[in-house]
Amino acid sequence: MMRKSPTSWHSTWKQVGPYMDLGLRLVISLLMGIFGGYWLDRKLHTLPLFLLIGFLFGAFSGFLSIYHTVFSKKQK
Repeated sequence: MMRKSPTSWHSTWKQVGPYMDLGLRLVISLLMGIFGGYWLDRKLHTLPLFLLIGFLFGAFSGFLSIYHTVFSKKQK
């Protein structure tokens, strides 16, 4: 088995890093919306109303964050 040199690992992570950042932005936004909505539903006994609203809000904010990240880099 051939081992990669440290410089090739560094360049690989440098290439993959921005894509991992975009994925994490979406996942974190979704999880915050879902858990925030679930928490609010448990407090107000309205399950699944705020869970669904939180999911939609998290998805929208995650895609909006990705959109701004991608198109702000293109303009530079």
